[in-house]
Amino acid sequence: MEIPKKGGTRVLGIPDIVDRVAQAVAVMALEPNVEKVFHEDSYGYRPGRSPLDAVAACRKRCWEKNWVVDLDVKAFFDSVSWDLALEAVACHTDQKWVLLYVERWLKAPMLMPDGTLAGRARGTPQGGPISPLLANVFLHCGFDRWMAQEYPGCPFERFADDAVIHCVTERQALEVRDAVGRRFAGIGLTLHPGKTKIVCVPRAQRERSACR
Repeated sequence: MEIPKKGGTRVLGIPDIVDRVAQAVAVMALEPNVEKVFHEDSYGYRPGRSPLDAVAACRKRCWEKNWVVDLDVKAFFDSVSWDLALEAVACHTDQKWVLLYVERWLKAPMLMPDGTLAGRARGTPQGGPISPLLANVFLHCGFDRWMAQEYPGCPFERFADDAVIHCVTERQALEVRDAVGRRFAGIGLTLHPGKTKIVCVPRAQRERSACR
């Protein structure tokens, strides 16, 4: 199923009712474990968190640091490595049925509008209950934990595959952007060249925002 989005369309892989129920059960089994370790600044598709929470944290930090790296991953949900996703899930559960079903859902072919089945080699189709959780598990290992280790002085807010990283100087922002790009390349992801930006948030702009 395709739905329109800015600049094109988004392909959804909506599971049938049996798999939707099974995915919901898998989420219930896996989510309590991963919620214990997820980064405080991961906001997307998590219980008790919202985009407004991410915006509030971002706004506060823009008062503290002048530069931000606005990250966007190109075709994230279509690019997730199955092997790395399964490895990440295995770090948080010892229930074999969860791993078996996650592997099945990841590798399932997609039914196209013309009735044919399209094989896939990577990615986690959007549209099912398990997909947002798999995205967060993957990026917890691939980005959140890595950032905390490599750049502890650069706080960030991440909502699914979008993130804002706060830096002190433009030079630091450039370094962080390039390092994240290399990190993502190593796990099969690519920063979107048109949507990933380095932005200066000068004090005057922050003051105008605070008065609104």
